[in-house]
Amino acid sequence: MATVILLRHARSTANGSGVLAGRSLGVGLDERGRAQAAALVGRLKDIPVSAVVSSPLQRCEETLAPLLADRSLEAVAEPDLSEVDYGAWTGKALKDLYDEPLWKVVQQHPSAAVFPDGEGLAHVQARAVAAVRAHDARVSEEHGPGAVWVLCSHGDVIKAVLA
Repeated sequence: MATVILLRHARSTANGSGVLAGRSLGVGLDERGRAQAAALVGRLKDIPVSAVVSSPLQRCEETLAPLLADRSLEAVAEPDLSEVDYGAWTGKALKDLYDEPLWKVVQQHPSAAVFPDGEGLAHVQARAVAAVRAHDARVSEEHGPGAVWVLCSHGDVIKAVLA
């Protein structure tokens, strides 16, 4: 089994404005996020990264760009590592969601949460864990069981994988 580094994308324009971006297109990194992405090269300089797998969303691609350029690597885009489909909550300000009854479920019992017109967090976990296992097997086969690979995704997806 290889070692996977779970990397949440750097700060995006939505993070800075307190909006639940979800799968919205055109959400890139803000200035602070671009600095965080550039710093990733130094943070991982002593780690022999063999492969990179990423959510296909722009903010993950932008987070990885400096590392990929530095290492002459290409990321494998994995749709099953994409952000949660928040459905009707997509694009809403987080402060406007705190009073929603579902917010308490998300915080206290996430596996029971299903977003209106979106997906459930239990489904997110199933798809993301399956993707991690598949890519880990591929990386181990191609680069050996001691290989290290980076997975770049989103906070809720990473939390679901860890759970």
